[in-house]
Amino acid sequence: MPQFDIATYYSQIFWLIVTFGLLYIFVYKFITPKAEEIFNNRQTNIQDNITQADTLTIEVEKLNKYYNEEIDKTNAEIDRLKKEKIDSLESEFLIKKKNLEQDLKNAINQNIEDINLAAKQFRTNKSAAIIKLAVNIIEKIVDTKADMNLLQNIKVK
Repeated sequence: MPQFDIATYYSQIFWLIVTFGLLYIFVYKFITPKAEEIFNNRQTNIQDNITQADTLTIEVEKLNKYYNEEIDKTNAEIDRLKKEKIDSLESEFLIKKKNLEQDLKNAINQNIEDINLAAKQFRTNKSAAIIKLAVNIIEKIVDTKADMNLLQNIKVK
């Protein structure tokens, strides 16, 4: 095997140094700068993204705070308007309730007066009312016209 031959050690070491030296120079001159540029760009992009994310986070927090303040203001306004409307509706309801109660009392009093007047008229015209009632009863039972004159001739004691 030529690798183990002592006579070729020096040439093998020479070509090893030349090959790896050229490879090192090639990597050092071409690949390392591009890799370093890529890593630097990557680090710069990452740092820019972190800064931008922090800025956006602060902006989102400000917007959330503003949004929550506006919601609180709106809710307070809604509660105030709701309370005002409930109060106005309650006052309108109480006014209408009082008016209805007064109208009901007036109607009841009017009906009592009408009943008393009808009772008074009935008492004064008792015989005529009894005759009319008798005529209606007879007409309902017999299905014929009753003679009112005949009923008026009957004396009620």
